[in-house]
Amino acid sequence: MQDRAFSSLFVIVTSLAAIALLVVGFEGVYVLVNLRAADEALQAAAVAASGAVDVVGEAEYRVLRLREADGPNGPSALSAAQAQIEARGLADRLVLEGAVLFDAGLWLSGSLHLPTIAGRWIGIERYTFALAATAPVGP
Repeated sequence: MQDRAFSSLFVIVTSLAAIALLVVGFEGVYVLVNLRAADEALQAAAVAASGAVDVVGEAEYRVLRLREADGPNGPSALSAAQAQIEARGLADRLVLEGAVLFDAGLWLSGSLHLPTIAGRWIGIERYTFALAATAPVGP
């Protein structure tokens, strides 16, 4: 009788462990797929935002300035970047935080907010990842 009870308990515990392993594996794939999509979207957004750079000539120097507002010259850097993120359907998860012009490149930062699937069972509502992308600025 005792061996039968132990055997039943072993089967139950092993089954629960296998289910937990499957759920954790599924959640890991979910996070990786969304991270990759967000990284590709942020890179495309950085390339789009790099087109929103104005060349301002001062004396004999060439000065680059990031377009901060939509105007007749085109959209601002953040508007161009946001359009790329919306086109990829990630506007609800990927939030742009800022764009910085440095040397001959543009640095774009954002954060990805993913709701959890299994993490809610242990009190984790969402995963938050900080992402960044760079793009060269044209001549």
